[in-house]
Amino acid sequence: MDRLEEQLDKLPVFLATVRARSIRGAAKALGRSQPAVSRTLRLLEEAVGARLFSRDQGGIKLTATGERMFEFADHVRTGLARFRAEAEEKQIRQRVSFGTYESIAVYFLPGFLRYAADVQSRLEISVLTAPSGALFDALRRSEVDLILSVNPPTHRSVQSTVLFHDEYRLYRHPSMMPSAKTPLLVFEQATDAKGRTLGSHVRASRHASRRRFSCASFEAVAALTSEGLGVGVLPARVAERSLAGRELVEVEDGGPWRFGRHPIAVSFLAHRAGDPAIVWLQRALDQFEAAKRL
Repeated sequence: MDRLEEQLDKLPVFLATVRARSIRGAAKALGRSQPAVSRTLRLLEEAVGARLFSRDQGGIKLTATGERMFEFADHVRTGLARFRAEAEEKQIRQRVSFGTYESIAVYFLPGFLRYAADVQSRLEISVLTAPSGALFDALRRSEVDLILSVNPPTHRSVQSTVLFHDEYRLYRHPSMMPSAKTPLLVFEQATDAKGRTLGSHVRASRHASRRRFSCASFEAVAALTSEGLGVGVLPARVAERSLAGRELVEVEDGGPWRFGRHPIAVSFLAHRAGDPAIVWLQRALDQFEAAKRL
């Protein structure tokens, strides 16, 4: 890697290729030809002395060396952004972004975004809602500053802190009296802190013999439960607002069934610890959650 310092100007092309997931996409984003992008990447690989990308059926992906190069390149990029912000304004960047699950977004974001606007009116916050794999992918490519997710990703490049814990419970429409024939509405692939799915919890419970309607999201479970179409298995935080408005009540047939405790955590790239945008957004999330518990 003796010649790497001479090739630092090629890092933006490398980062654009990682984000676009293709040389063609990077060329389009940069306004360059594909041969020019390929040539730049080849020179960077020669300076490193190893391949940075490999190919599979889905296109190109980073090699192990490429992963380390990405962490380095993104560290340089964020360091320059931090320096520029401090030099120009002596304050945090005016735009931050985070990703989260749709179910978390529905119950958490309205209150948090109002809170954030009150305490930092000049800050623009953008939000990405996506499944877990896509969230982690967006984080590692620095498409978002941090993510708020269930069961945080375990990776050496990621730093996480738990914001709060949730658990699963059973809910029904207030006018519906469940019987043994009442179906359960379940997002079976959802997991708890140990990675155990809701489907396996139900199959091992006293509700195992009930009919089940398998849903693809907690939003679908909540909507069907609110229509009185079955007993819904929901995280307590998802049901919180409907419970307060008496649109749902907790099922306590034979005693309440509360299970599947799981953490909701804030995660960001470890090399960005101390970044003003990360520090501000993490502090705002902590303060907002603490205020709700008072």
